[in-house]
Amino acid sequence: MKPRRIIALLTAIAVLARVAATLYADAATLPGGEDRAIAQNLSQRLGFSFAAFSYHGPTSSRAPVYPMLLAGIDAIAGSDKAATFAALVINALAGGASVILAYAVARRLFASKIAPWLMAVFFAIWPTQVYPAIYQQPLSLAVMLLLGVLYFAASRKPHQAVPAGLLAGAAVLSESILLIPLVLLIALIAARRPVYALTVLLAAMCLVTPWIYRNAIVHRQPSAITNNVWPDVFSGNGPDATGSLHLIAKDPDGRPLARLDRLSPIESDQLKRQPESVRNAQFRKWSLQWIGDNPLAYAKLCAIRVAKLLWLDWDHPLALHWLNLASRSVLFAGFIFALVHRHPRATDLPGMVSAFASGRVLGIMLAIGLVLASAFTISEARSAVFVDVAQLLAVASLADRKREQ
Repeated sequence: MKPRRIIALLTAIAVLARVAATLYADAATLPGGEDRAIAQNLSQRLGFSFAAFSYHGPTSSRAPVYPMLLAGIDAIAGSDKAATFAALVINALAGGASVILAYAVARRLFASKIAPWLMAVFFAIWPTQVYPAIYQQPLSLAVMLLLGVLYFAASRKPHQAVPAGLLAGAAVLSESILLIPLVLLIALIAARRPVYALTVLLAAMCLVTPWIYRNAIVHRQPSAITNNVWPDVFSGNGPDATGSLHLIAKDPDGRPLARLDRLSPIESDQLKRQPESVRNAQFRKWSLQWIGDNPLAYAKLCAIRVAKLLWLDWDHPLALHWLNLASRSVLFAGFIFALVHRHPRATDLPGMVSAFASGRVLGIMLAIGLVLASAFTISEARSAVFVDVAQLLAVASLADRKREQ
């Protein structure tokens, strides 16, 4: 069978697997979450807003692309059920597109004929890539955009820096957690191709800057893509914290509680009827106070977050389901094996980091990323879909021992 037909078949399998998972989980009835709530406010002409702590007003708690996409679907589809199902179908289609992009990325990165097929099959059927598509969240879309960035960034052609940058901007505006790895990727490119990297950065800023400007206007202070850094730091640190959203403590039904579920009456009163910027300032004050009083406990939680990021969030209610546990464990083991047996240039983008064939600079940047992620975010099970991409590239490199730069 010709490669194009095989890719078409894998793409169809990817879409059908996600649609089947959606139907099996009756995903159209699952709660829509914050993205859906913001989309409904957009549809009702209330702006990009959200209600929290008895205050309804402008928000930057979520990146803008997915709520806007949901609002557009609402306008076209009409009924809530039809709009929800349409959004989930788009997730499935994004998963199918990821198969094509993963194959194309591997063809540019690796000389091996095995690596592209490994990547394509993985994105078609791997449980940690299929499962997120059953929720109204931007993960499938963001993975597709991330693979698009890697595809163009792997090119030696200068004009492909523009689409790489535009896709990077769109990816960050879909999932703000991608800001750290994409900034590090641009820095890595700059070490070898500064003009190319600058073009990528400028193209990305063309998309990102208007949203940053909007945030500064509505919150009356400088703001990044999202405003959830300090709420996340507060949620992931404390006397009963696990490093993630969930605490050690559980409710009467045995479900883990979140840090925000256990606010004291005084803490709740300080947050009620306050705009998002004021609440974030309060979260910042509480977080820094606890970190200052408990530096060793904070360092321990940071280390736990690194482990959860690279493997899985074992405090998440669904993390230890055998399918998720097996999926993440197999890939994590392959990642560790690939690091130990790594070919010096196997996972480097062509022509970009040949000066760092020893991998030292790449390792330093990875360490910086892990430190930033563990210090200023919480570990979330949803991050696994992006960690999958990096770990799979490392595993695919094992089949690429003869790469010539």
